[in-house]
Amino acid sequence: GTLVMMIVMAKTGASLKTKDTPLGIINLELPFTKLKADSVLNSWKIATNTKGIVNTEVAKINTQWDFLFILFYSLFLFTAATKLSANFNGGFGNAGKNLGKAAFIAAALDIAENIGMFQMLDGNITDGIALFTSICSAIKWLLIIAIVLFMLLTAPLVWYNNIRNN
Repeated sequence: GTLVMMIVMAKTGASLKTKDTPLGIINLELPFTKLKADSVLNSWKIATNTKGIVNTEVAKINTQWDFLFILFYSLFLFTAATKLSANFNGGFGNAGKNLGKAAFIAAALDIAENIGMFQMLDGNITDGIALFTSICSAIKWLLIIAIVLFMLLTAPLVWYNNIRNN
């Protein structure tokens, strides 16, 4: 589900990557100020996707899809971190269990971020909403990166131990 949704999100949000918004939807996730959010949205108001849909509408559709993506990626990250942590005692074991729980915190932050983005996409753009959205997004990304790094570090160790013990 996570992989399928990554593909869906990339395809539905492809037109959001423009000269002014090279990171696509991430430019709206991390504007930090009203001025930057206005800049992102103004560039999208004049650009369309291949079907002629204005990019602000594309961003709304992409953000709607994100709610399903949140479900899949949070369950995947929780399961992977928790399963990997079961192979370790002490620090790695505890870290994996805590990072597994952090996947759900990231999901909650992603939901809050989406609500902020919908506010901005509907024209309710303030410095407070831009900052709130950006903080939620930044913390979400830090948690996701920490979980993925844990997985990349521990998965080869688990694989090596399994080979060595068989």
